Amino acid sequence: MSFILLSISYRLILLISSFIELTSYSNELKSTFTSVSIEDPDLCYRYAASVVTDVKIGPSPMWLRRRLENVRVRSINNVVDVTNFVMMELGQPLHAFD
Repeated sequence: MSFILLSISYRLILLISSFIELTSYSNELKSTFTSVSIEDPDLCYRYAASVVTDVKIGPSPMWLRRRLENVRVRSINNVVDVTNFVMMELGQPLHAFD
């Protein structure tokens, strides 16, 4: 399925889910590596963070570079490319902090 169709599908799900009550999430910190605080829950009801260790920055595999090039996204490196891939595939922005 193409990136565009997936993006449209997820947007439709978001429209439909706006009529459904969202599950509440715990703000309990489960890691000592990072912390997240939401200052205005009306504007951002959930923010998830995860810590990934022992990542080596380098070139992306060819399959990933080709997938990104097909949607006119320039390959940068494996970390940036995987965040762009998730964004294009799911329509969900993702950011990696170093």
